[in-house]
Amino acid sequence: MANQKELAQHLDLTDRQVRYLLADGILPTSRGNGGLNLQHCRLAYFRYLRGLNSGQVKAEAGELDEDGIDPL
Repeated sequence: MANQKELAQHLDLTDRQVRYLLADGILPTSRGNGGLNLQHCRLAYFRYLRGLNSGQVKAEAGELDEDGIDPL
């Protein structure tokens, strides 16, 4: 099990990006023991990225940078 900082390092994201993904339900949250499962979070993140790429998942307007690219 990992904390948010360890998950951010594992996914090559910032702590803030991980917090947003957890809050939006994109990444699974911990279940009682206080840790995040790296394997489950990695799989969920890959599925999210694939969804963005295929157009099945739409990024929120605030999630795009000035060039219209997802900052994640």
